[in-house]
Amino acid sequence: PGEGEPGENGGPNGDIYIHVRIIPHKIFKRENENIWMELPLDYLIALLGGEVEVPTLEGKEKIYIKPGTQTGEIITLKGKGIPYLRNKNQRGDQKIVVKITVPQSLSQKEKELLLEIAKIRGINVENNKGFFEQIKEAFKK
Repeated sequence: PGEGEPGENGGPNGDIYIHVRIIPHKIFKRENENIWMELPLDYLIALLGGEVEVPTLEGKEKIYIKPGTQTGEIITLKGKGIPYLRNKNQRGDQKIVVKITVPQSLSQKEKELLLEIAKIRGINVENNKGFFEQIKEAFKK
C-alpha cells in the first residue's frame, strides 16, 4: 500500500498490485519442497536393470535402475528438490515415477529373440493376433 503512483493534485500515492503467474515446467511438477517427474524407461532397462541419466534442478545425474522395475515405481533422490524457505540448508526430494515404454515396432531379429524368450518361459505368443485381425478372421468363417 502507498507505493504506487502519486495521487492527483498532490493526493497520496496509490497501491501497487502484483500479479504472479506460474508457468508449469515441461519436466518437473512441484509439490511443496519436493519435485516430481516422469521417467520414460525402455522395457529392457526395466527388465534387466542398468544406469540411466535423469535431469535434476542442478543438471543431469546418473541413477541405477534395479532389475524388474515396474511402471509406477517411485525412485527418490534425497535432497534434490526445492530448498526450504526457512532453512536453506535443507531441501526437499526429487521423486521419479517410472513409466515403462514398449517399442511399437521390432526388427525381425528382435522379434525372433523375443519369441525364443517367450518359448523358454512357456508363453505362446506366436499365434496371438490383434483384435481387428481376430474379428476379420471370425467373419471369414
